[in-house]
Amino acid sequence: MNDMNKQDLLKNGIDLITEFCKINNINIPTIKTSKTRYSGYYTYGSNTLHINLDNCRIPQINPVRSWSFPGYFVDRTPIGVITHEFGHYLHEILGFPKMGKLGLHITNYEPNYEERFAETIKFITVPPFMKIPNLH
Repeated sequence: MNDMNKQDLLKNGIDLITEFCKINNINIPTIKTSKTRYSGYYTYGSNTLHINLDNCRIPQINPVRSWSFPGYFVDRTPIGVITHEFGHYLHEILGFPKMGKLGLHITNYEPNYEERFAETIKFITVPPFMKIPNLH
Protein backbone atom coordinates (compact mmCIF):
# COMPACT_ATOMS: atom_id res chain seq x y z
CA MET A 1 0.00 0.00 0.00
CA ASN A 2 3.00 2.33 0.39
CA ASP A 3 3.28 2.66 -3.38
CA MET A 4 -0.36 3.74 -3.84
CA ASN A 5 -1.10 7.35 -4.70
CA LYS A 6 -3.88 9.41 -3.13
CA GLN A 7 -6.31 8.70 -6.00
CA ASP A 8 -5.73 4.93 -5.61
CA LEU A 9 -6.27 5.20 -1.86
CA LEU A 10 -9.51 7.14 -2.40
CA LYS A 11 -10.74 4.49 -4.83
CA ASN A 12 -9.92 1.82 -2.23
CA GLY A 13 -11.92 3.77 0.37
CA ILE A 14 -14.87 4.20 -2.01
CA ASP A 15 -14.79 0.46 -2.76
CA LEU A 16 -14.89 -0.31 1.00
CA ILE A 17 -17.81 2.08 1.55
CA THR A 18 -19.68 0.62 -1.43
CA GLU A 19 -19.16 -2.94 -0.17
CA PHE A 20 -20.21 -1.96 3.37
CA CYS A 21 -23.39 -0.31 2.04
CA LYS A 22 -24.30 -3.32 -0.12
CA ILE A 23 -23.70 -5.81 2.72
CA ASN A 24 -25.81 -3.73 5.12
CA ASN A 25 -28.49 -2.60 2.63
CA ILE A 26 -27.64 1.10 3.05
CA ASN A 27 -27.87 3.76 0.33
CA ILE A 28 -24.44 4.55 -1.05
CA PRO A 29 -23.56 8.24 -0.55
CA THR A 30 -22.26 10.49 -3.28
CA ILE A 31 -18.53 11.12 -2.92
CA LYS A 32 -16.98 14.27 -4.36
CA THR A 33 -13.46 15.61 -4.41
CA SER A 34 -13.62 19.24 -3.28
CA LYS A 35 -11.12 21.98 -2.60
CA THR A 36 -11.60 22.92 1.05
CA ARG A 37 -9.39 23.75 3.98
CA TYR A 38 -10.42 20.43 5.55
CA SER A 39 -9.27 16.98 4.50
CA GLY A 40 -12.90 15.98 4.28
CA TYR A 41 -16.39 16.77 5.48
CA TYR A 42 -19.94 15.47 5.36
CA THR A 43 -22.79 17.82 4.57
CA TYR A 44 -25.49 16.94 7.13
CA GLY A 45 -28.95 16.49 5.66
CA SER A 46 -27.38 15.43 2.37
CA ASN A 47 -26.09 12.30 0.78
CA THR A 48 -22.67 13.77 0.00
CA LEU A 49 -19.18 13.16 1.35
CA HIS A 50 -16.43 15.58 0.32
CA ILE A 51 -12.71 14.87 0.33
CA ASN A 52 -9.79 17.17 -0.46
CA LEU A 53 -6.99 14.92 -1.68
CA ASP A 54 -4.46 17.77 -1.37
CA ASN A 55 -4.96 17.77 2.42
CA CYS A 56 -4.78 13.97 2.79
CA ARG A 57 -1.57 12.06 3.40
CA ILE A 58 -0.01 9.04 1.83
CA PRO A 59 0.75 6.09 4.15
CA GLN A 60 3.73 6.96 6.30
CA ILE A 61 5.40 5.07 9.12
CA ASN A 62 8.45 7.28 9.60
CA PRO A 63 9.13 9.43 11.47
CA VAL A 64 7.19 7.74 14.27
CA ARG A 65 5.32 10.90 15.31
CA SER A 66 3.91 11.23 11.77
CA TRP A 67 2.51 7.71 11.37
CA SER A 68 -0.61 7.62 9.24
CA PHE A 69 -1.70 4.35 7.74
CA PRO A 70 -5.00 2.70 6.66
CA GLY A 71 -6.36 0.65 9.56
CA TYR A 72 -4.09 2.39 12.07
CA PHE A 73 -5.70 4.55 14.75
CA VAL A 74 -4.15 7.61 13.06
CA ASP A 75 -5.23 7.48 9.45
CA ARG A 76 -5.14 10.72 7.50
CA THR A 77 -4.87 8.92 4.18
CA PRO A 78 -7.79 9.21 1.73
CA ILE A 79 -9.09 5.84 3.02
CA GLY A 80 -9.15 7.06 6.61
CA VAL A 81 -10.62 10.46 5.72
CA ILE A 82 -13.42 9.16 3.50
CA THR A 83 -14.37 6.33 5.88
CA HIS A 84 -14.40 8.86 8.76
CA GLU A 85 -16.76 11.13 6.79
CA PHE A 86 -18.84 8.05 5.94
CA GLY A 87 -19.14 7.55 9.69
CA HIS A 88 -20.86 10.94 9.96
CA TYR A 89 -23.22 9.91 7.14
CA LEU A 90 -24.05 6.62 8.91
CA HIS A 91 -24.48 8.37 12.25
CA GLU A 92 -27.13 10.59 10.71
CA ILE A 93 -29.02 8.08 8.55
CA LEU A 94 -29.13 5.46 11.31
CA GLY A 95 -30.48 8.06 13.73
CA PHE A 96 -27.90 7.45 16.44
CA PRO A 97 -27.92 9.89 19.36
CA LYS A 98 -25.73 12.97 19.13
CA MET A 99 -24.77 13.01 22.78
CA GLY A 100 -23.43 10.56 25.28
CA LYS A 101 -20.58 9.86 27.67
CA LEU A 102 -17.29 9.50 25.87
CA GLY A 103 -15.32 7.35 28.32
CA LEU A 104 -12.14 5.87 26.89
CA HIS A 105 -10.94 6.99 23.48
CA ILE A 106 -10.40 4.67 20.53
CA THR A 107 -8.29 7.17 18.57
CA ASN A 108 -6.73 10.54 19.36
CA TYR A 109 -9.50 12.56 17.65
CA GLU A 110 -12.74 12.23 19.60
CA PRO A 111 -13.79 15.64 20.95
CA ASN A 112 -17.48 14.64 20.94
CA TYR A 113 -19.83 11.72 20.35
CA GLU A 114 -20.24 12.38 16.62
CA GLU A 115 -16.48 12.33 16.05
CA ARG A 116 -16.11 9.20 18.17
CA PHE A 117 -18.65 7.39 15.98
CA ALA A 118 -16.95 8.60 12.79
CA GLU A 119 -13.52 7.54 14.09
CA THR A 120 -14.86 4.10 14.98
CA ILE A 121 -16.40 3.60 11.53
CA LYS A 122 -12.93 4.05 10.00
CA PHE A 123 -12.31 0.48 11.09
CA ILE A 124 -14.71 -0.85 8.42
CA THR A 125 -11.47 -1.18 6.49
CA VAL A 126 -11.00 -4.36 8.52
CA PRO A 127 -13.17 -6.96 6.68
CA PRO A 128 -14.63 -8.82 9.73
CA PHE A 129 -16.28 -5.54 10.78
CA MET A 130 -18.10 -4.97 7.47
CA LYS A 131 -21.47 -6.35 8.61
CA ILE A 132 -23.47 -4.48 11.24
CA PRO A 133 -25.24 -7.15 13.36
CA ASN A 134 -29.05 -6.97 13.37
CA LEU A 135 -29.20 -3.79 11.27
CA HIS A 136 -31.97 -5.08 8.99
